[in-house]
Amino acid sequence: MLTLARADASRSATLASAARPRCFLGSLASTVMAAPQGPVCELRLLTIHRYTPGTSKGGAMPCAIEHLGRRGKPVKRQRFIPAERAYAFARKLQGTAGCTVSVC
Repeated sequence: MLTLARADASRSATLASAARPRCFLGSLASTVMAAPQGPVCELRLLTIHRYTPGTSKGGAMPCAIEHLGRRGKPVKRQRFIPAERAYAFARKLQGTAGCTVSVC
């Protein structure tokens, strides 16, 4: 009977140690998480909304939409350009009458 009690005690101690939470997060996180690959350049889209002369700029008013490329020339589709250059073009076109400039 005494050996049976010892076996139960050792079995319960083994189960208790297995139920304890183990913290592998520090070593596992360093192997799972990705490191940055290189410098990141912010890219933006530059859009110009042109309104017909004499109309107020409103949400319901029709307008012509132009997209600018890297060299500041109109292009057919939206193009990603560096953020610094997009904001420079937007500052240049900021006071033009009848247009709104958007940098997204």
